[in-house]
Amino acid sequence: AVISVEGTAAVLAKRDGVIVKLEGQEGTRVKQGQMLAQLDDDDSRMQLRQTELEVTRLQYEERQYEATIKVNRSELERQQTLAREGIVSQSEIERAQYKLEVSQQELEKTRLATRMAQARAEAAKLEVEKTVIRAPLAGIITQRLARLGSSIVRNDKLFEISQQSPLEVRFQLAQDDAWQP
Repeated sequence: AVISVEGTAAVLAKRDGVIVKLEGQEGTRVKQGQMLAQLDDDDSRMQLRQTELEVTRLQYEERQYEATIKVNRSELERQQTLAREGIVSQSEIERAQYKLEVSQQELEKTRLATRMAQARAEAAKLEVEKTVIRAPLAGIITQRLARLGSSIVRNDKLFEISQQSPLEVRFQLAQDDAWQP
């Protein structure tokens, strides 16, 4: 007789690492999304923290440029008023206009850098999430290949989980063993 299960899933490592926590045991029932193992995540968490700090720094820089733009805009308006009264030359207005434009460009450049840092932070979060090995479906762990403390590489098979139903049982009987009513 052969018993086969429709819903069987191989749980693969999403990244390289060392298994530091192992919860899934063969024969254990698991829920979808339940943690089965944890990889060392110190490096990933440090990378995440660094990118989050970079985002914060750039956001402060953005606010500084916004304040500079306000000051430069006021300076330009003041220079334009003084020029109408004949107190300053056109070159003073152009200099104030140039300072305003430069600060606006710096703000845009910093905003772009902030978005790039935010994208790196999101990527770092995903790397941290990949350190947690979760059950892709509810079922029973039929095979555990993972060992505590072992180094694994991406796509290593760590567990196999089978759903409890539906089961399919196939029997092969010789014709003379067939049941007669």
